[in-house]
Amino acid sequence: MTLFLTKELSNEFKIAILSRGYGRVSKGFLWVDDTSAFLEVGDEPLLLKKNLPNIPVAVCERRVDGVKKILQKFPDTQVVILDDALQHRAIVPDIKILLTTWNQPFSADALWPIGTLRDVKSRAKYVDAIVVTKTPVAATTAEKEKIISSLQKYSNAPIFFSHNHNYFFPPLPENKRDVVIVTTIANPSYVLNFLSQWNLKIIEKFLFKDHYPISHREWEAIFETCNRKDALCIMTDKEYVKLPSVLAEKFNNTIYVLKLTVDIENKIEFLNLITKKLSYD
Repeated sequence: MTLFLTKELSNEFKIAILSRGYGRVSKGFLWVDDTSAFLEVGDEPLLLKKNLPNIPVAVCERRVDGVKKILQKFPDTQVVILDDALQHRAIVPDIKILLTTWNQPFSADALWPIGTLRDVKSRAKYVDAIVVTKTPVAATTAEKEKIISSLQKYSNAPIFFSHNHNYFFPPLPENKRDVVIVTTIANPSYVLNFLSQWNLKIIEKFLFKDHYPISHREWEAIFETCNRKDALCIMTDKEYVKLPSVLAEKFNNTIYVLKLTVDIENKIEFLNLITKKLSYD
């Protein structure tokens, strides 16, 4: 969503991105460039920078300090997009977008550790828009109305539905169906379900926890498995930014990256809601 918003709004506004940099070993404020080590800045900020080379990207666990430092260096910045900061009380954003998944909307979830929520449901009444992510393309109107009804118990904000579109880069060869899967995402079931539609035979799964820093030795073991079983290695962008360049080059013919784009239903209405508020503020 951060990538989507930045691409859509950058023609009209001067944008910067600020993330906490979850999973990094460093502390404090750091600028992200496309040669940064993911352990220093976090995998997702590095992925954003690689996709948005002309957009300033920074990490800082103290968001107020981070915004100040961004504005010091880029005083003409008009919009700072905060990645995953709705529960961060120290800063009050002008626009608040709540993301919730189709399979587990926040209305059916609970606070951690019982569930996955990091904030109380009542906070939803303060947001400007709700986006239901990972909506099946074939979802019916009745199914959407059921989701809307459950969310409207907590918020009057307009509700939008987004769809994920996946594709392989490079395209998968037609003559090989055996694959090894590598993920470092919180819920790999979406990826596994998508791959099952491709008639692929999953030989082995390396499903690490979210943001897991895969070591050089672990990468070598993964590719040894691929070679031994004559299988392709499939990973998402999030794993690929962790892959040492020497191994990426060595096993280039084995690696296939599952990339993701996002489409939002009523996209113009969604963007108008945001741009009008930004222009007004």
